[in-house]
Amino acid sequence: MYLINICYVMKLMIILLLTLILMSSSIYAIKISTFNVQSGVGTTEGYWSYLLSFWKYFLPNSQKNIIKTADFINSENIDIITLTEVDGGSLRSDNINQVDLLSNLTHLNERVFFATYKLACVLNQGNAILTKYPIIESKKYLLPGEGEPRYLGVALLKVEKRNITVLVTHLSLNKQNRAKQIEYIAGIVYNTTIPLMLSGDFNIDDESELAILNNTGLKRIANCKTYP
Repeated sequence: MYLINICYVMKLMIILLLTLILMSSSIYAIKISTFNVQSGVGTTEGYWSYLLSFWKYFLPNSQKNIIKTADFINSENIDIITLTEVDGGSLRSDNINQVDLLSNLTHLNERVFFATYKLACVLNQGNAILTKYPIIESKKYLLPGEGEPRYLGVALLKVEKRNITVLVTHLSLNKQNRAKQIEYIAGIVYNTTIPLMLSGDFNIDDESELAILNNTGLKRIANCKTYP
């Protein structure tokens, strides 16, 4: 079994990852990306920019950054993309389901949205997986920890003649909560018996927080700071 992992801080920068998944005697090249879209707000210049764009987290604003993400997917011919902080349709997204929008603008016709936090009609935040491969089934797990609910989204994909499991998550800003969440995820990964990819926004500052994942069989395929 060949396991791959995208597991560093994924805030606002898109990382394109070309990975090889070994399945039986064949090798399939798959282009994978993961992105925290922040509901299309686009604060990429530094933490100070949150002050100027704070209103966009609650009030209707342009979907131009979501469209830019679609352009990236098409230009790079991405096979699988996982998203965090994507909106499933609310006031701030002008009632546009951003997952559906991305799917309609790209070749990634298969998608699943994992709702994580909803505030009346103002926001409908979650994680998502979009892919050109058939999604056989999906589910989500509520992760341990206090404060904002955090989830692990799981989808089973049919890639060529084999199944692979794709996981996406967005972990807590609190280190103690993250430790519990990473341990929980490690248990799920360890007990998964088919090829698996773990991705998302882990919100970590120190690589040592991920040490427990080293015992699950995952192979790191990204190791870089992505924000700011």
